[in-house]
Amino acid sequence: MPDPIATQINTMQTMAKAGHSMAEILGYLTKDQGIEQQLVLMERCRDAFGCHLGEVTAIGAWWHDGSCELNDEAINAYIGYIASDYAAGITTSEG
Repeated sequence: MPDPIATQINTMQTMAKAGHSMAEILGYLTKDQGIEQQLVLMERCRDAFGCHLGEVTAIGAWWHDGSCELNDEAINAYIGYIASDYAAGITTSEG
């Protein structure tokens, strides 16, 4: 049986390489995978993209339905570089 966390991480990496935005990647985790804890979303980003948790704290102010302080456009502006850097082979840290 496949490990669901490993599958999520692999899908996130595939999405980043395909040019999906951070909001789309987070939407996959929240809407498709049912993750509701923002800390878990941050941990998945850390594990998928090799960044520090501190680099993705903006996720705490985002939710897929726009009900939080940051909408999709804002989350992409704040941390979108993490997915695009990963896709370009640039890691922001050692995790």
